[in-house]
Amino acid sequence: MVGIILYTSWNPSSNAFFNEDTNIPIEIEVDFPESIVSRAIEFCYGKIDGIQGFEDELIEFAEKYSIKGLKEACFESYETQDVTIENICPLASAAFKYNLPSLKQDCLYFIIGSNVEISHEKLSELPVEFLVFIAKKYIARFS
Repeated sequence: MVGIILYTSWNPSSNAFFNEDTNIPIEIEVDFPESIVSRAIEFCYGKIDGIQGFEDELIEFAEKYSIKGLKEACFESYETQDVTIENICPLASAAFKYNLPSLKQDCLYFIIGSNVEISHEKLSELPVEFLVFIAKKYIARFS
């Protein structure tokens, strides 16, 4: 029962589902891995440390089930990560996929301002939108 109360507080449109007369038992088909469902439920119970590394899947879950707080927490998780050579590609992809301006800037500053050598392989993994973004910013510096 507590789970229903929590879920309906995060997703008011779900009230109709729980208030309708239905046959018992109720089967709910979930097309997400158990680990993602568990992390989403844990988030609803206040555990926020299970988000990092699962943001994309949790955002999909949050969109499907209208859990705005989870989606925002995933965006915040992306935006608070330090950009490194190991995570530049997924973070740059997320920055453009979800239109996260501060993450775009962090990725840009990492590429332009760091002394880290970036291999051709790593550059080829970056999203095209990000490479165009870098080119525009770089050209603007000399205009």
